[in-house]
Amino acid sequence: VNLAMTPAAWLVETHASSPTPTVEFIDGIMRIHLPDPATGYLDIWSLTAPKVHMLDAYIMEAEVRLASGSVITDNMLVGINVTIGQHYGAWFQHWHLNTGNAWRYYGDWTEAVCASAIPIDTNFHTFRLEWDGVYTLRYILDDVLICTQVLPTHPALDASDEATFRIHASNTPGQEAKVFEIR
Repeated sequence: VNLAMTPAAWLVETHASSPTPTVEFIDGIMRIHLPDPATGYLDIWSLTAPKVHMLDAYIMEAEVRLASGSVITDNMLVGINVTIGQHYGAWFQHWHLNTGNAWRYYGDWTEAVCASAIPIDTNFHTFRLEWDGVYTLRYILDDVLICTQVLPTHPALDASDEATFRIHASNTPGQEAKVFEIR
């Protein structure tokens, strides 16, 4: 399912800060502005993506680029998360677009074992998560398998959980403003 990049297809939660991060939709691209200094964050939830339940396999893919700014010390991620409106859901699987210490893209919360060799630049890159619904999560970046994780690194969803596509963005105070684009 290709997700529409229109305001009607996304729920944008802006969490207090000044200046506030913003989202705009232009010609089929979602543009996320992270101002400096920013202390708040955005959570952007798909209203049209299929929901993921216990034992559901899925493939999540997003094309993302850093459109402006050169040093990424923020926290930008795309992935699957439980419960719209709960920033720290109990279950999540994400690709991290922040740098860690090596200026590379990383898999979800696994900077020590899931670092890509692809440096951060202003080109679009394809970030893909493949979850078998039971045991295995694969991180693929630009058609290259970066790593595979197996339970218990990522616990399975509970019977009452419902997960959906989520984008999160926050800037580190004192860093330059940045713009990310997703198509």
